[in-house]
Amino acid sequence: MKYPAATLARLGAFVFVIAVFLIGTVQSAKADTVLTPDIPGGSVPSSIAISPDGSRAFVSNFYDSTLTVFDTGTNSVIGLPIPMGSGPFGVSFAPNGAAAYVANFWDGTVLELDGVTGAVLGSPITVGTYPYEVAVSPDSSTIYVSNSGSNTVSVIDAATKTVIDTIAVGSDPYGLEIMPDGSKLYVSNLNADSVSVIDTTLNTVIATIAVGDKPELGAVSPDGSRFYVPNDLSNTVSVIDTSTDTVLATIPVGANPVSVAVSPDSSKVYVANMYGPSVSIIDPATNTVSSTLALTGYPTDVTFTPSGTRAFVTNWSEYITPIDVEVAPKITSGPAVSGTPGVAYSFQVFATGNPAPTFSIDSGALPPGLNLNPLTGHISGNPSTSGTFNFSVKATNSAGETTQSQSIEITLAATGTNPAPYIVFGAILVALGVLLLRVKFAHIRRAQIR
Repeated sequence: MKYPAATLARLGAFVFVIAVFLIGTVQSAKADTVLTPDIPGGSVPSSIAISPDGSRAFVSNFYDSTLTVFDTGTNSVIGLPIPMGSGPFGVSFAPNGAAAYVANFWDGTVLELDGVTGAVLGSPITVGTYPYEVAVSPDSSTIYVSNSGSNTVSVIDAATKTVIDTIAVGSDPYGLEIMPDGSKLYVSNLNADSVSVIDTTLNTVIATIAVGDKPELGAVSPDGSRFYVPNDLSNTVSVIDTSTDTVLATIPVGANPVSVAVSPDSSKVYVANMYGPSVSIIDPATNTVSSTLALTGYPTDVTFTPSGTRAFVTNWSEYITPIDVEVAPKITSGPAVSGTPGVAYSFQVFATGNPAPTFSIDSGALPPGLNLNPLTGHISGNPSTSGTFNFSVKATNSAGETTQSQSIEITLAATGTNPAPYIVFGAILVALGVLLLRVKFAHIRRAQIR
């Protein structure tokens, strides 16, 4: 039975790494927290993808050839495992959320899945030998598959479900990551210790970057400026500048790093270390490990939810580990509404972050009569003074703080003459006029009769 090259490399390093682990120590991160219980998976969960709306996760189970679907809000498995092809490995959602795709290692095929249920749609798409990973273009129109046995990348038209091009890359292509603008594709070549850079317009390799020993599942930062690739047998992560396609830094991490994920706000880089077992948390501002989360089992893949408040790590030991991720606050509310003296006022300051932030006035002052609820961010009360009041509101949690400048204008209601008394007076005058006319006509009539 042929096993993936990465699997053989990991098993070969097992004895040495266990010895290192037994005499070493792992410091737990103070901020981010490993949650319990773990989420049950199938046999050897290998890859995980989160739906674009963040509501559910698809996990490929390599050895029992199934897909596990779970709710990311409740961490509960949805339904029974779904049969895939033989040896499902890489799984990826289309950005539009309508579909997902999984590569079947032993079959040499790719399956299209329903983006909600995970059910298989249509027939298998034949690609190269021993496909590992799948990536989908930002417009959901094109699917890319790394074929480790063919040393190629297959390019699939998502509309016709046909292979439209095949690109030669390095030896044993493994991880695939596409730029946010879709312009370039980064391919980790496991046995060549390199990264191939593909121009997706030309479908041609335009650069080859030397990295560490056995590069695996990398990740592009949300702004597209960096590509992080873990080097399994070097115990490092290479940081690549995507504008020049050169290595900027090489960061020591845990034992046998196999997967990288960058948080949506780009503040953290998670590295799953298979034989740590742990997650190294890199500060991208300094390119150093800021903390480490101790795990159990044998981590295989890691990813964040779109909100960045949760991460999930798949594990060879047949479970998925959820992690609570601290996220610095971000104020998202628009300009404050104006108000009127003596009239009840209400404005809500909105902010994201984990844990939920508290609120305060950082500078300036609210209009007299208004107050800010520090727990909810609600500004309310009855303003007593007209004028323009400039202030700065601050949102704070254990991960950081942020401020936003605001201005509230309190103005008197438009004044004018009340027409009601004049209407009444006019009506009285009209009535008197009618009465006088009647009297006058009565006098005229009497005079005529005489």
